[in-house]
Amino acid sequence: MNTLPRKRRFVTTIMIVIFWVVAFVSAAEMILRWNCSYCTWTEANSGSYSSPYAINEDSWYLLRPANLVDSYRQPEFAYGLRTNSLGLRDIEHPLEKSVDEIRLLAIGDSFTEGQGAPFDDTWLSVLGRNLNRTGGEGRYTVISGGVAGSDPFYEYRLLMDTLLAYQPDIVMLALNASDINDTILRGGNERFLPGNRVRGISDAPSGVQVWLYEHSHFSRFILFETVDFTHLLITKSERARRAVDARKKVESLIVELDAQLKERGIKFVLVVMPTSKEAKRNQYDDVTDLQALLDTVNARGVFTIDTKPYLVKKMQENGFTRDDLYWPKDYHFTPLGYRLAGKAVQQGLCRSEALLEEGCDSKPPPSDRHDDSAKLSM
Repeated sequence: MNTLPRKRRFVTTIMIVIFWVVAFVSAAEMILRWNCSYCTWTEANSGSYSSPYAINEDSWYLLRPANLVDSYRQPEFAYGLRTNSLGLRDIEHPLEKSVDEIRLLAIGDSFTEGQGAPFDDTWLSVLGRNLNRTGGEGRYTVISGGVAGSDPFYEYRLLMDTLLAYQPDIVMLALNASDINDTILRGGNERFLPGNRVRGISDAPSGVQVWLYEHSHFSRFILFETVDFTHLLITKSERARRAVDARKKVESLIVELDAQLKERGIKFVLVVMPTSKEAKRNQYDDVTDLQALLDTVNARGVFTIDTKPYLVKKMQENGFTRDDLYWPKDYHFTPLGYRLAGKAVQQGLCRSEALLEEGCDSKPPPSDRHDDSAKLSM
């Protein structure tokens, strides 16, 4: 019996099946890429993939080039970007301060640097203008130590090694959910090695799964929808477990920093800012759980400012949507969001006369929609 025609039919059938599978996967890949359904933040905003576990092993610090004059562009906004001699997005401040001057220094990530707004519209610029307008009479100097892409452990190094030389009276650490995720990805103080070297975490994902994730959005679809994958390249349950450890590391750092600054006669304030989803829901994410962090450090005597209640209140009072306060794709504050955040921090500082004796109520507050006051020079 001649089986050749049957074999040919079988081979032809297999080839047709393979063709349609390849066609289906290719079409799905193109559609998913076009919709950006499973894009990472860097892909959605800069068009390229970057591993969340990538780490600069050659420096304890994350800083921009010093004295940079450049422009910064994202799909939703563009503005001029300048740095001072330290590589920080701020004006140049003298080390020495005047007799009556009160200095507030803030460390934090891109929300503190002010990504998403011109320099004059960052929450620190708004805070400085508000304090001096409402009774401060030029006494307050607000210094930015915000660095995009950093986390509390990098910021602690920068503060202790460099920024304390500016003799701050108050140090503010601004925190958001990304700081917990960054600690999951990078670890805590254990990452810092002698000689300014840095190491990544030992259990960072690797192998075929990571390669497929980087190069195929269809693979991401399978991973996300079948095994509860996340953009951290681990499952949701594993992310939740690691988030608990990361939050404990951040809590310990905050308590330690508060104690060290008190020994130096410097007041410490933890400022917590919600993500766009958290502001919309009026609830902090259950996994990163900044509410638990706030409760823990409050119980340890740390002065905290939770900006979420003020932001949510203003959204409800004025009919603001989440997209009014946050860029939909970039996720950082819009200029309006930063103005509200600056006012929220001012009100939080004014809760305690031990922090601020002036700069609170002697003059009417600026409008939340418009700020026509004199602007800073950067």
